[in-house]
Amino acid sequence: MQLAIATFAINGAPFKETDFSLIAPLKQSGIEAEFVVWDDAAADWSGYDAVLVRSIWNYHEKPTQFIKWLELLESASVPMLNPTAMLRWNMNKRYLRELAAHGVPILPTYWPLENESTSLVAILQKYGWQDAVIKPIISASGTDTWSTSVSGAAADQERFDALHQRKALMIQQFAPQIITGEYSLVFFGGRYSHTILKKPGKNALFVQEEHGGSSTLLSTVPDAFIEQAANILHVACNIIGTIPIYARVDVIEDAGTLVLMELELIEPELYLLTDEISQRFANAIAADLT
Repeated sequence: MQLAIATFAINGAPFKETDFSLIAPLKQSGIEAEFVVWDDAAADWSGYDAVLVRSIWNYHEKPTQFIKWLELLESASVPMLNPTAMLRWNMNKRYLRELAAHGVPILPTYWPLENESTSLVAILQKYGWQDAVIKPIISASGTDTWSTSVSGAAADQERFDALHQRKALMIQQFAPQIITGEYSLVFFGGRYSHTILKKPGKNALFVQEEHGGSSTLLSTVPDAFIEQAANILHVACNIIGTIPIYARVDVIEDAGTLVLMELELIEPELYLLTDEISQRFANAIAADLT
C-alpha cells in the first residue's frame, strides 16, 4: 500500500521533521509512505492508496486553494486521513461555537458579523473583559493573532478594522491560565496517547515554540483530564459523524474543568517524541487502511 504524507515545503523540499518517525513502523505494517507537498501542482495524488494530512502548516494562508485540493482528492476517490468533511469543519474556528452549543466549555467569545462595525471598547465594556485576544477564524500558529485591553482598545481599533476588512475574526476573553500552561492531549484513532504541557515564553499570548514557548511530555496526567478531553472529542465525533485518526485537544484548566482552546484535526504537531508514540500512531493508521 502506498501512502502519501501531505506536508508543506521548506526551501522547495517536503518538510519531514515532525513525522519522519512514522516511516519505519508503517513499513512494518506493509505501508510504504513518502512525503508529498500538498500544494505541489505536479503531485499525482491518484497514484496513492491514501493521503495522510500532516504538516501542511501554510494551508491557512491560502484557504481557497486548500478547499480546491480537498475537492481534487475527493474527485480522485483518494481516501484521506483525516477525512475531508472533518478537515472542512475544523478549518473554521466557528466549530468552537458548535461544540459549545453541545456543552463543551470554551472561552467567552464574541463573533463579529462580516460587515459589522465592531467597537473593541464597547465589546470589552459589555462583557466586562479586562483583556481580549483577536484572531482570524481561519488561522494557525498565531498568525494575525494579538491581544488588546481596556486601556488599549481605543488605540487598537484601527488595527482591528484593517484586519476585519480582510478576514473574518473572533474576539475571546484572555485566559490568564495560559501563563501557567496549556495542555495538549493527543488521540490516535479515538484512543488517548499522550499529553504535552505547553508554556508561553516572554509573550504570554503564545505557547508555540516558534514564538518562544516550551513543551514538555508529561509522564503522568490526571484521569479526569483524559476523561474530559475524550468527552470533548466524543462530542465532535458525534457532530462530524466519524472518528479522527489523529486529534489534539488543546485545553486550559479552570478549577478542575478543562476549557477547550482548540480542537486540532488538520495539521497539529503531534509530538511523536518516542518510538512508542510513533508506533501507536502508525498502528492507528494501519488499522484504518488495512
